[in-house]
Amino acid sequence: MISRWDNRRFSRIVTRGSGFSLIDFKKGRRRKRLAGIVLFWGSLALLVLDMTTSFPTPVRGQYAAWWLVVVAAGTGLWLSAKRLPLEETIEVAKYCRGELTVTDLTSELKVTIGTAERILEALARKGYAKLEQRGEMQVWVVPEVKASLAARSGGEQRTANG
Repeated sequence: MISRWDNRRFSRIVTRGSGFSLIDFKKGRRRKRLAGIVLFWGSLALLVLDMTTSFPTPVRGQYAAWWLVVVAAGTGLWLSAKRLPLEETIEVAKYCRGELTVTDLTSELKVTIGTAERILEALARKGYAKLEQRGEMQVWVVPEVKASLAARSGGEQRTANG
């Protein structure tokens, strides 16, 4: 498939047709994860500081409710970065002509093998993908993408023939 050196080319190709950018996807996940971790641990430390000392105000725990809200916001950001990228996987399936393997997803979305397997199993549970055994290889086929690609290529042949 695509090596890590071709990420910019892949992003341009996919962005041109669908509005999906792999580079923006990876940056967004990284930013959400980092912001969630910083908000969670930073506000937790300030909550402990607020509850145990008279700094920054003379009353202990005066801002505890606010720190808990920030802890919740950090947790929400971190969890949203951990969600399975199902929509992005469908976009990658369009680029891969409707057939995906675990190694395709690990290299294209930069996720671990376990995460790629969970993504494909979630797509199969929702009815978007089917597992096919081809020799010793497991290929996940996304029928809707294959059908739309076949219809698009069929339409191009009809217009070419007149």
